[in-house]
Amino acid sequence: MINFKAGLQCWSPQDPKRYIVRLENANEKLVDTIGFRTIEVKGRDVLLNGKKIFLKSVNIQEENPLKKSRCANEEDADLLLTAAKDLGCNMVRLVHYPHNEAMVRTAERMGIMVWSELPVYQHINFSDSTVPGKIITMQQEMVARDKNRCAVIIWSLSNETYPGTPNRNATLITLTKACRNLDDTRLVVHVTNTQGYTNNVFTVWDPIYEHSDLVAVNEYIGWYLPWQGNPEKTKWDTKFPDKPLFISEFGGESLFGYRAKGLSTIPVWTEEYQKRYTRIKSKCLSRRPGCVAWLHGYCLTINRPYV
Repeated sequence: MINFKAGLQCWSPQDPKRYIVRLENANEKLVDTIGFRTIEVKGRDVLLNGKKIFLKSVNIQEENPLKKSRCANEEDADLLLTAAKDLGCNMVRLVHYPHNEAMVRTAERMGIMVWSELPVYQHINFSDSTVPGKIITMQQEMVARDKNRCAVIIWSLSNETYPGTPNRNATLITLTKACRNLDDTRLVVHVTNTQGYTNNVFTVWDPIYEHSDLVAVNEYIGWYLPWQGNPEKTKWDTKFPDKPLFISEFGGESLFGYRAKGLSTIPVWTEEYQKRYTRIKSKCLSRRPGCVAWLHGYCLTINRPYV
C-alpha cells in the first residue's frame, strides 16, 4: 500500500476528473487513468463526495442491438452509455453479471456511475456444497478487477433470491462480510422482489436487508400486477424505514414506433401506454420518503421502428 497526500479534485458525473498514475521500478511500468471520489449512506440519503445525490439509472445488458451481438469493446459501450446519458441518467446498473472492462472504463470517462452485479439470482441451489465457494470466487474476481474504477459505486451481490431457500441467508451474509473485508469503500446491495401488495399497500421486507446498504426492490405493479387502487395513493410499509429505498427495477414495455394514434383506447405495448404508465408510477414512487433511485424499465434497448 502506498500512502500520499495530494489536493485531488473529486470525480463526479458533472465533472469526471481523472488522473494519470504511473508506477515504475527497474523492471516494469504500470500506467492507468483513475479518479477519486467517496460514496456513502447517511440515514435515508446516498452521498457522493459528501453531497446528497439522486440516482437516475437504467438497467443494461451486455448487448449491442444494432450488431445483434455482445458488447465487446469501447465502441459498443459508447453506444449504450450514450443512450443512457441522453435519457438523463447519471448511473447504469450492469445486469446481471459483471460486464466487460470496456463498459466500466467508458462509463468512468463519460461520468456515469456504475452498479456492478454478481450472477447470483432466483433459483440458485445454495445447499449445493460447491455453490458458496463459486460465489465467493466470483465476488473476489469482480472486486479485484474494478477496485480502482471510481465509477463503480455499488457491488450488488444477489438479485431476486428467495428467503425460504435453504442456506440462502447464511451464504449471502457470509458473502457480504467477505465483500466488505475486501472493499469497504463502496455500497453493498442485495436486490429482492419478495414484497407484498395488498389493498394498495406495498410491503417491503426481507431479512437480507439487514446486511444491505440500500433497500433495493424490483417491482412491476401496474404492469405484471394490476393496481389495487389509485396509484398516487399507494402506501409504503417498509420494514427498514431508516435505509435508502432503491427501486432497482420497474416499468412497462413498449414496441418502438407502435403508436395508439387514431385508436379509441390506449393498448398495452404502445409508446403512449408506456409514457402514461411511467408518469403514474413516478407519482406512486414519490410517496415513499427516502427513495434515492429509480431504474426505469428492465433493460435499455435500442430497436428498429415497429412495423
